[in-house]
Amino acid sequence: MNKITICISIFIGLLLFSAGVYAKMHQKTEDGEVVCAQISKDIEALKPDFPQLKDFQDSTARRDCTIDYTYHVGKPTGGAGWRGATPKPDPDGVWLHLELWDENSPNVSQLNLQRVEPPMYIGSHQVTLVVLEGENTKSLYESIQKILLRNGLKE
Repeated sequence: MNKITICISIFIGLLLFSAGVYAKMHQKTEDGEVVCAQISKDIEALKPDFPQLKDFQDSTARRDCTIDYTYHVGKPTGGAGWRGATPKPDPDGVWLHLELWDENSPNVSQLNLQRVEPPMYIGSHQVTLVVLEGENTKSLYESIQKILLRNGLKE
């Protein structure tokens, strides 16, 4: 074989390898988005049992692999960290933040980095779940944990 043939063979090999790596990375993202969509739909199905989910809609609460929902909340109290920018629930209110994220991403939010719980994973995605609830609400946390477990949560 001459040098040109060897170079072309190496180039094609690298191209195929790169395509395979890209496909794997893309598949993980798609899988995460499918799981996120299912989790959001499962949360929406809780509405009959939890009045604070009255306005929850998958189509408006979910953006990519992040679910943000507020119901009857006041303005953030201010202060340092993510808690200072978080709305304070009224007695019948809730603030829900659920996110599947890549711990190797350069765009990790402050909320994901200031965890108080051990890391949780669904597939290769780390999971952040924060539920702030008013004192007069039936707690959502355990029901959402069950949804996460059904969708592959590993602690």
